[in-house]
Amino acid sequence: MEKFNYIIVNKEGLHARPAGEILKKAGEFASSAELFAKGQTVSLKGGIFALMGLGLRAGDELDFTFKGPDEKEACAAVSALIKELL
Repeated sequence: MEKFNYIIVNKEGLHARPAGEILKKAGEFASSAELFAKGQTVSLKGGIFALMGLGLRAGDELDFTFKGPDEKEACAAVSALIKELL
């Protein structure tokens, strides 16, 4: 299992465009990918509405978990994208 933590610094928080890009990137890997934030867990392989429904804003803490055969690669790719977008 691979994990990483991130605090949103983008003043706009998580909106539709970056949410879609994050889901697309996570979907490129076989490993499961989950986000825990605001007391809820959301699959990064699910739909955009679940992710957007968290209402993530600047300052919110995000905990990501990856499990599976390519978990290290998935974690590295998604964390790089998150740091670029948020």
